[in-house]
Amino acid sequence: MVDVSSTKIVFGAVALVGVCAYFLFYVLLDARLSGRIASWQAEPILKQLEAELRSSLTVNVTRQRRGSRNPELCVAALSCRRYDLLERTLSRAVGHLDNVEPDIDYELVVFDNGQLNGSALRFRYQFVDKYQLDKWSVSEVNRGVAYGLNVLFHGLCRAPAILSLEDDWEFHLGAGPIVRTALNVLKHDSDLVGVYIKVPPLEATLLATDFRMLPDGAQYKNVVTPPGSSKYHFANGGTLLNRTHLVTLGPQNEGFSDQNDGEFEYKKRCADRNLTMGILVKEGFAGLDPKTNGWFAMSHIGGGRHVIRDTRKRKAPMYGEDVP
Repeated sequence: MVDVSSTKIVFGAVALVGVCAYFLFYVLLDARLSGRIASWQAEPILKQLEAELRSSLTVNVTRQRRGSRNPELCVAALSCRRYDLLERTLSRAVGHLDNVEPDIDYELVVFDNGQLNGSALRFRYQFVDKYQLDKWSVSEVNRGVAYGLNVLFHGLCRAPAILSLEDDWEFHLGAGPIVRTALNVLKHDSDLVGVYIKVPPLEATLLATDFRMLPDGAQYKNVVTPPGSSKYHFANGGTLLNRTHLVTLGPQNEGFSDQNDGEFEYKKRCADRNLTMGILVKEGFAGLDPKTNGWFAMSHIGGGRHVIRDTRKRKAPMYGEDVP
């Protein structure tokens, strides 16, 4: 006669072992991909997975050079699992700098904000190797746009100037040596925290000063807002920023529930120090925006964003769509 209670115990034990093994696999996977344990510890379990993923990703090295120990420019991208947009952004940026402005010594850094299990491995083979990233970092939890920018601007970047791309600003193929011109403007004018590479807002264009000229003939304008206003004293994404000023200003405030509030507070800091944005003239740009009559060299390809909260650990601003 079969002991029913013993049978239940055996089946229960087998089920428990199976659940534990399943759980252990994903713990090892998550730990291996996030770098918390040595690769050899998880390799026996992950070897097949990694081989399959590598075989499905064709890694053609796109960037043929890395930044030196003292790069002139830091190209900084902030992503949140929007790898299709990040691919376009990095591809155009690297193509522009390597082919149009090869004299610029630049480093390429990326912070991937809010990865899911398995995405770190894809990120590694799709971007780290292909684009020869000088520095990169990942976060398993989406910590918000301010946190990501702080990691980039105050942690990963070394160069005195930062080309802020987020993950959805794409260079136009017809753009000329616009980055060199913007670098020269930043070096020449200490009142500028940054220069627009994207099309500047119409109101900022209307508030700009008369043209100013560099020794090499390049022209630009400074945005001058009315007293008490700080609206156009800082802009992120599609801009070239002076990292020396950013270090002096300090990290952005990560405590706001809305990313726009955080950037607004940062604009006020810039206004308090009499720092503003610069607008270049058409040389080096690829097109003219009919709405603002402003020249631009890159376009916003990611559309809008919404802000959601991470209620699992703490209330925080989220960057992008928090979906798989």
